[in-house]
Amino acid sequence: MIALAAIAKRKPKEIFDDKESILKAIETGSVITIDNGIKALAKVASMNTEYNQKIFPFLITHLKQCRLKDVPQRAESISAALNGSNQKDFFDVLSLREYDLSVSQMIRIRKTFKKLKP
Repeated sequence: MIALAAIAKRKPKEIFDDKESILKAIETGSVITIDNGIKALAKVASMNTEYNQKIFPFLITHLKQCRLKDVPQRAESISAALNGSNQKDFFDVLSLREYDLSVSQMIRIRKTFKKLKP
């Protein structure tokens, strides 16, 4: 999964074509598998509208359901897939989860927000 995350922007079609295997690995894999699977899918989703429309719903659902301690890292990874049509969903999910996050986790989330704003 680390290798897929590393090459995702160079081979988005190949990764997109095998996204079902990646989704299964994310559901059953280790923390490292999950982290890098999310990164790989977010990078692929950033490559074009079709990929984004198919992958982003999974990414946003994952962000809603992942463990609290993983929210900042997952938000950073998923931010690669943001565009004008899905940014609101991303901010809405993080707004719902922010009340449960620690101060240090919120600082990380705010840094992600700052990187996204022009």
